[in-house]
Amino acid sequence: YLLQIKKFYLKKFKCKFGDQKIYISRSRSKRRNLINEKELISKLKKRNFKIVHMEKLSFKQQVIQCAKSKLIISIHGAGLTNLIWMKKKSKIIELRDFQDVTLNPYYVLCQRMGIEYNYFLAKKNLFNTFNPHNDYELNVEDFIEKHEKLISS
Repeated sequence: YLLQIKKFYLKKFKCKFGDQKIYISRSRSKRRNLINEKELISKLKKRNFKIVHMEKLSFKQQVIQCAKSKLIISIHGAGLTNLIWMKKKSKIIELRDFQDVTLNPYYVLCQRMGIEYNYFLAKKNLFNTFNPHNDYELNVEDFIEKHEKLISS
């Protein structure tokens, strides 16, 4: 059913697949933000990434943006569900909690959609240990080094 829905909306919105790279920012969210996001964005912009806030886009705009994308990077969150609009063999990099070794819906979704799943584990901001949706801190240099081939192509 998911593939039928994908086909329906891509046709309805006259989407064309593209080769843009986007970073989905959660900076407007109240949880699961990246503490050092400005540092990451600076590095990604040098590699021609577009920075997107999904909550500012209509459903149609989200579909079009993701259909045009060959690579999406995002912290674990609802914005990543938009990977379903990407063409087969596209890629995502999910930034996720280093302690989360079991919950992985985006891996499963990627497998179903023919998308290459990649991830990078980030540290939780442990100042708030009662909230399961803590903010994250990313070792940006390590991330860039480990994913240079993906993000620079």
